[in-house]
Amino acid sequence: GMRQQAVMAISQELNRRALGGPTPSTWINQVRRRSSLL
Repeated sequence: GMRQQAVMAISQELNRRALGGPTPSTWINQVRRRSSLL
């Protein structure tokens, strides 16, 4: 729901800043990891 969308948005934003650009395969893996923890 809303919580998962927020986590995904935050993860994507952090990865853009950290990597200097979007890399879908990398941030999707991190989102999956975080989603499994929630």
